[in-house]
Order: sequence, then structure tokens, then C-alpha cells
Amino acid sequence: MKNKRGFTLIELLVAVAIIAILVTGAVVVVNPIQVIYKGRDSKRVQDLKEIQKALELYHQDSGKYPPVIRISTAGANWFPELAPAADPNRYFKKGVPKDPRNIWGTQRYAYYYRLASAGKGYFLMAGLETVSNDLPESSDDAYLFAWKSCKNIFTAANSTDCVLYRNPF
Repeated sequence: MKNKRGFTLIELLVAVAIIAILVTGAVVVVNPIQVIYKGRDSKRVQDLKEIQKALELYHQDSGKYPPVIRISTAGANWFPELAPAADPNRYFKKGVPKDPRNIWGTQRYAYYYRLASAGKGYFLMAGLETVSNDLPESSDDAYLFAWKSCKNIFTAANSTDCVLYRNPF
């Protein structure tokens, strides 16, 4: 009788089952969806820092902060004061940042700017997809720079947390 080389069906099924268990375990441990969410949240925080720097430069140039409420779902040039037609790259090299998940027409994933009382500062907010313990606690002083975890900032049905910048420092 000839000596046949190769694997039996049972051996192949056992190998496939072991590989499936290992892949499932890796997916559970890594949780790729959370990695994507955290990546977008990191981008949001970075974008708000860029917008904050631009707002401070705008304040140096004009002596005031923009007075109008701005929401990044308003279109590509959602913050015209920071991208003036005469010099659109004055404050940003690639235009005013917008939320990485920016779903047009919805405010769930958007950047939000509002002037603080008496024009002494501003609020800059973004909805987050994950709850982060890495953000410093907020200060109760309305005119100090702060990060804040907050709920229901955009819509009553929204349960996402958000990051909030308040200025001046």
C-alpha cells in the first residue's frame, strides 16, 4: 500500500478551530471599534487645540473673539472669521478643522463655538465617542482654560461625552 502524505480532515478541522479561537480572542482583547473611536476622539482634541490657537491669533489681530455661534455642520467653511476670503490660510494651512465623523446636518458629531459672557472668552466643544479618564477635571471658574466631560451638550437625546475648552487662560 502506498504511503499517502497530507492531513486528515480531522486534523484540518482542529487547526481551523484553534485559529478561529485565537482570532476571536484577539478581537475581543483589541476591540477594534474602540480603537477607531479613540482615534477619532484624539483627532477631535487635536483639532480643538488648533482652533483654540487660531482664536487666540484672531484675538491678537482684532482685539476680540468672534461674536457669532458656530457649529461645524454648517459646511466646509463653518468658521469664516478664521478662514477669511482674502486670506483663507491665515490661521490654518488646510482650512478650519471639522469633526472627523462630521455627519452633515446633525450636531451629534460637530465642533461648537460660542462667545462667553461679555466677550471675555469663549467655549469650544466637541462630542466624544468614548469616555476618557485622560482629560483633566474642569474648573468652576468660567474664565479659566478647562477640559470638561459633559453629557447632553448638543441634543437632549445625545448621551456622548464632550470635551470643552474655555478661555482666556
